[in-house]
Amino acid sequence: MEQKQNSVILSLKDGVVRGLQRGAVQAFLGLPYGEPTRPDHRSSNLQPVSPWQGELDATRTVAVGPHRRSRLASIMGHGIEALAQSEDAFVLNVWSPVPAASLP
Repeated sequence: MEQKQNSVILSLKDGVVRGLQRGAVQAFLGLPYGEPTRPDHRSSNLQPVSPWQGELDATRTVAVGPHRRSRLASIMGHGIEALAQSEDAFVLNVWSPVPAASLP
């Protein structure tokens, strides 16, 4: 039997995010932790993410950082190229248990 997914709203210091809850697990996918890399600042230090307005949709995975096709993928016939790739890769996927109603 498949469990129902529910939306979860969480307020962070940078804004509000909407994630998913399935059973006893919450997931927040694609949470930014730094500003996107710009071509003219590629070798500069990571810049903290700017606060956002509205609700950030953290219910699905986002693009991965650019990768070359691996030798194994060449042999196996599939690989990372099937995933969307982007220079904007400063994101995290976070899974956590549902907070208890009351803690000891």
